[in-house]
Amino acid sequence: MGFGDVAGIGALKEALTITNRNLELVLAELQETNRTRLESVTEELRRVNTQLAALVASAERTGAAV
Repeated sequence: MGFGDVAGIGALKEALTITNRNLELVLAELQETNRTRLESVTEELRRVNTQLAALVASAERTGAAV
């Protein structure tokens, strides 16, 4: 007797299929959220790095300690 012969296995297989599809959707959403957040953090770090470089350059021109 295979699993297909067990009473109620069809409903269980359907529930697992739905669960797997929902997990795929959640994973896709998390990946998009993480990608968007990573891009945001990257942009902010670049902005801060540019400001810091300008500050260091200005301090070097004026002889101030950084």
